Amino acid sequence: MNPIRISLATLALACVALAPQASPTAPASGTASQPAQAPAAPPAAITPGITGSAALQGWYTPEISDAIARFPEFLAKTPPFEGTLRIVGSNSMASLLTNLGRAYESIYPGVKIAVKAGGSAKGIQALKSGECDMASVSRALTESEVSEIETATGMKVFQVPIALDATCVYVNVDNPLPGINREQLNGIFSITHSLTKDPIIRWNDLDKKSPLGEQFMPIYVLPDSHGTMRTLFDFAMPGEQLTTIMRFTEPGASSVVNACCAYPTALGISGYSNRQPRARAVPVAEGAGKPSVAPSFRSIRDRSYPMWRPLNLVVLAKDADQVPAMSLDFLRFAWSEAGQDACAILGMVVVDIDRAPELLKDSVQRRFTENAVAR
Repeated sequence: MNPIRISLATLALACVALAPQASPTAPASGTASQPAQAPAAPPAAITPGITGSAALQGWYTPEISDAIARFPEFLAKTPPFEGTLRIVGSNSMASLLTNLGRAYESIYPGVKIAVKAGGSAKGIQALKSGECDMASVSRALTESEVSEIETATGMKVFQVPIALDATCVYVNVDNPLPGINREQLNGIFSITHSLTKDPIIRWNDLDKKSPLGEQFMPIYVLPDSHGTMRTLFDFAMPGEQLTTIMRFTEPGASSVVNACCAYPTALGISGYSNRQPRARAVPVAEGAGKPSVAPSFRSIRDRSYPMWRPLNLVVLAKDADQVPAMSLDFLRFAWSEAGQDACAILGMVVVDIDRAPELLKDSVQRRFTENAVAR
């Protein structure tokens, strides 16, 4: 097996990860429906959204390194691109796109990659209204969304996953909860809890053997517009509303996991890439009596973990041959060895080169060598 390769860029990002993390706000006593106070903002010198280094915490494994080694080196176009590429959308993808953008700008000094977060829904709207060149969407678009965008713009939608992630159910690392299923998630998070007889609000409602007994279960979530939450809704409570009981809406995915690190009774919904040593992502089952699957590099990649999700960049064009040249080149960069290394550094799951999207299949098969002579 190949040794793990860590570039200078990897080491630089790893140094960023040494910064201290913001502490979560303690849950109020009793029942709470108001959002928790936002954790303190990180120092200005710290890149927002980077919560830890996979390399430093032992998550950048030889298996991941071997998967990345299958991707081609990126070969820049000549003459070099110039101009601005605007990307709007997913909060989960903001750090990845920021770092990919910086690396891409170092290759093309005349290029500016402008990344703006705000949620997947915001990205979809910005793409539809022409306010961006690409939307970052941390889930697959629905058929109705694709139809609506194409009708509004007269263009064809192309979705390209640049990494994989998953919506995870986090608890404190000392919480022995063995797993959770779709019906139980419905009972915890849905107001109407259509799949269960009664709501689940105490730990012994969820697990009769829980050492937390009758203690209430404060739940930490993200705003509804986040792709992370949309994946939960689609899986466990389609068409239902999120509960207002014991709910604390956090400003970012890291704050949710911070709460689970700090509070023994907490339960939170956040991305796989936001995992931390003092919190645990519990296995999830598609239904009562079905096997639970823990989120991992392998189970997310092979889609056996039920709440896996693609981290997509969405671009519009009349057809595949008319995708804007710089947009296509940036996608090629994301599907290069350097691009996928950036995904792994931030704790995300690298895409499978054998599942290349139609838009990039030719480039992947040529291993990005079309401009090798010019270089």
